[in-house]
Amino acid sequence: PPDVHVAQWKEDGTVEFVEPDRWLVIATNAPLVRIKSTAIDHCSTQDHRCLTVRRGGRHEVVQARHVVDDRQWLHAGLFVGGTWAAPAGLVQFLVAAQADGHWAGAGWDFAFMKDRKIRRLREIIEASSGALQAAEAPVDARGRTRFYVTGAWSRETARLLGLPGKKHFGEWLLTLLGDLLDVFNEELFHWDGCFTRKNRYSSNEVVNANWVQTTLALRGHRARLRHYTAHGGSNWQVDVIWNTVASWTTNHEKTYVDSGGVTYCLSVPSSFVLVRRNGCVSVSGQCQNIPILLR
Repeated sequence: PPDVHVAQWKEDGTVEFVEPDRWLVIATNAPLVRIKSTAIDHCSTQDHRCLTVRRGGRHEVVQARHVVDDRQWLHAGLFVGGTWAAPAGLVQFLVAAQADGHWAGAGWDFAFMKDRKIRRLREIIEASSGALQAAEAPVDARGRTRFYVTGAWSRETARLLGLPGKKHFGEWLLTLLGDLLDVFNEELFHWDGCFTRKNRYSSNEVVNANWVQTTLALRGHRARLRHYTAHGGSNWQVDVIWNTVASWTTNHEKTYVDSGGVTYCLSVPSSFVLVRRNGCVSVSGQCQNIPILLR
């Protein structure tokens, strides 16, 4: 498809978005090979180029059918970010509003029982230099402290989250500078995650979980998305291991599956892309069955 960009992974571990040189549709009846572990879910032709890392840190490209134990499999890269130098406080308030705010037409309404969240919202408001104004109500009958927040950042947050409607993160995240993506990733766990361990984010909106996994993987963190049912409803959870881009292939399972008669691939200048399958992000090689000069 034209005008579609993919995440190209480069040998120095950085990621950039590029338009593929070529899209490929290949007819084949040969079984595909699936490589599966807790963090890996990779399915490709048997001779597909897979990037692994030997002990000592040396990269090793092997065919998918020859992947062995005692290697590391890469799951993330470092995206330098876009060009939007948004105020860090705006990014922090945006995360808070998406998680716990209710848009009331001209501002955001918050109600908290947790002291931790009350303190955090006060910190963001106080550091906003007037871009946020808040009216704080005393504890109500349910024991909640209420805030009504207006101001320039309040309106901008509503626009970015797509209101009126559901509060969704969006592609604008990729326009943020890399340092601000780090601010976004760290702020998430103050509101919709495990604050103490910072190893888990959850949302009942899959689009938000998708974007959280994306920003974590693009800033060098291993992140896995999984779906589960909680209290009778669906939820999506992103498990994150900070500052770790790889997992070990030890005890991986290798099975062979029907190709359905066709496989798809693409080519990019570096020959490696960041892909996702069944909630697992991986660095994968591109198709090798194309002219070497193009590759």
